[in-house]
Amino acid sequence: MPKLKKIELSKSFRPIDVSFFKEGDTITFDCYVQRFYGFVIVIEAGTVIAQKHLKILQNGARHYVVCTEYEEYLQIRSHAQTTQVKSITKKELKNDVLACYETTDAKLDVLYRSAIEEMEKFFEEDKKIDQEYLEELLYNYILLFKKDASVFRLIMNTMSREDRHAVHAVNVALLSLALGNFFNYTLSQMKFLALAAVLHDIGEKEVDGGIYAKSAPLSHAELEQIQTHPSHSYYLALEMGIANRAILDAIKSHHEFVDGSGYPEGLRGQRISDFTQIITVSDIFEGMSSKRTYRNKKSALQTLKTIKTEFKNKLRPKIVEGLIRLFQESYAL
Repeated sequence: MPKLKKIELSKSFRPIDVSFFKEGDTITFDCYVQRFYGFVIVIEAGTVIAQKHLKILQNGARHYVVCTEYEEYLQIRSHAQTTQVKSITKKELKNDVLACYETTDAKLDVLYRSAIEEMEKFFEEDKKIDQEYLEELLYNYILLFKKDASVFRLIMNTMSREDRHAVHAVNVALLSLALGNFFNYTLSQMKFLALAAVLHDIGEKEVDGGIYAKSAPLSHAELEQIQTHPSHSYYLALEMGIANRAILDAIKSHHEFVDGSGYPEGLRGQRISDFTQIITVSDIFEGMSSKRTYRNKKSALQTLKTIKTEFKNKLRPKIVEGLIRLFQESYAL
């Protein structure tokens, strides 16, 4: 073990989850634990994990990384989640297997992977969505939000930023739930919001996939084709047996703007509900802050600033300010 190096206590350290490391992995950042009024390195960057290191990582102490290396940690953790995290089956969910996971991080990882896999079956494998299973996965998120709103920050750390329909659908659902909880939505309202948000773009399956992969500007015809997806989403939701008007309206109208410049119907003002606008704002935020073939992703702060300025007359101020306050309270921006 390297010589312990004492570092004075400061705000430049962030807690991390090291449970995903396994024997043979290489830690590419210094790993710290707190000792009295300072921090000490317990495993140095470049260390190849052996059994003795796993014992250190599993000793119950909270581990930290310097803030400047936090993004690197998140990338490694995201890769580990993709390759290691198993999804939870419908039967396991009903048998409350989720309760066996000791940490909130672990529960979030399993829920996220499971929800994405369910949506991938629809987008990639042409299978029907198991609505009951998907709703149960999202309901577990709702319970976590209601128990502790600070879970939002953990959820944001869990999110992938990949340019995939399934990832976008689940991310928008989670952002919408965070906003719904911020506005004190009831459990029933949150359940409706989650379902509307996760299904909002299912109609994209009916659009030529090559359009979404283009890095060059779209032609007028291609733009028109993309603008049909909310209506496709609406009819696919009807085929699934969804009859709730708030859910259907939100799915169909998530690209409508209060100034009337949106689509497919050019709705304006009070004809667009707050319920719908929550999904619209979440959709815009997720799109801007994730990887896309036609542009680079923005940071959360850049995205919030862009939404506030460029969409000033298009989005309901109450919802935009709610999203900004949510991030301010969660990240002390």
